Parts: sequence; C-alpha cells; structure tokens
Amino acid sequence: MSTPPTFDVEVDARGLVRPDVAAVGDLAAFPTPRGRRRVPLWSSAIEQAKVAARALVHGDATPPLRFQPYFWTEQFGLSLKAVGTLPVAGEPEYVDGEPGGGPALMRWPHADGTADVVALDYRVPVPRLRRMTRASA
Repeated sequence: MSTPPTFDVEVDARGLVRPDVAAVGDLAAFPTPRGRRRVPLWSSAIEQAKVAARALVHGDATPPLRFQPYFWTEQFGLSLKAVGTLPVAGEPEYVDGEPGGGPALMRWPHADGTADVVALDYRVPVPRLRRMTRASA
C-alpha cells in the first residue's frame, strides 16, 4: 500500500499565496526558522486564519505570524504541557512546586527575557503558559 502524496501550499509569513489569496491550516507551508513547514495543529490553524484575514485586508502592514510551539500530553497518570522550543537545556526556575516530585510549574529563561515553560501535573491553561514565555512575564 502506497502512502498518499501530501500537498503543501507555500505561503508567506502572513499566510498569503499572493496578495489576494490566502491558505491556512494543514496544507499551508509557512516559513519558519527551521525551514518551510506545515504546522498541523488546530490552534495553529486559528492563529494562521486570524493573521491571513488581516493580511487580506491590510496587506504588508500586517505583522507576520510568529509560531509559538506547544505540546501537551497525558500519559501514565501524568499531565505535561510545554510551550517553547524543546528540548530545554539546564536547570529550570520553579515558578510553583519544587524539585523531587509533585505538581510543578517551571521556566527555562533565555538571555532575551523570553523563556520555555513546562507544567508537570500542574493545572494551568495553555494561554497562560504562552504569556509566561514572553519577555514581560
């Protein structure tokens, strides 16, 4: 059995194929720091659509989409949510909780003030984790 072909529609950083045509979601291949790629997550499709709609109306005045990777899973009785670039390096700051077990909310800060953030068995919505990655957090 052969694998069906995948079709990528190459778009600019605002989701535009050309000034009057946009593509978003599973088929849209956006430029990223790691090359052109699709980001097939439902939340990413929503972010892409918002930026593409603005770009169709406002053109180049629209800021480009900035992808913010995130991941979450529940496995073997543990919950893990992460926002930022994985894998992380070094020891985290514990925002809440402590090393050695139990729920924890951790940040790995970067020199520019941004951070990667991980919640382990810690109930927190992903939008809050996203805010914690920003320099102003």
